[in-house]
Amino acid sequence: MEQIDDFARLARLESSVEKLLGGYNALQQEKAELEERLQSREAEIVTLRQTIEELQAEKKTVHQRVSGLLDSIDQWEESQARQEHAVVEEDPEPSLEVRGTDDGGGAESRSPQLSMMAIDV
Repeated sequence: MEQIDDFARLARLESSVEKLLGGYNALQQEKAELEERLQSREAEIVTLRQTIEELQAEKKTVHQRVSGLLDSIDQWEESQARQEHAVVEEDPEPSLEVRGTDDGGGAESRSPQLSMMAIDV
């Protein structure tokens, strides 16, 4: 009878060891899969960081170009204002003002030619 109990205990021990080995193998496989996913994610992070750096450099370039364009526009506007001022100073006739009712539309400010051509009524 003792021998039967020993065989039963041995069978339970074998079953436990097999179960533990199966769990260990499953954990090893899961670990390998997780390590592979981690490497994939790290490679993706490196790629995304490179993309961010490229986009930041492109943004900086675009910013510089837009700033240059705005500076050019400002310089052009200033030169136009200086030219208009020089033309007004060279004009021997006094400038004529537009008088009358202001309809709130601001037509005088929008059309400087109108203000020079209008005659006081």
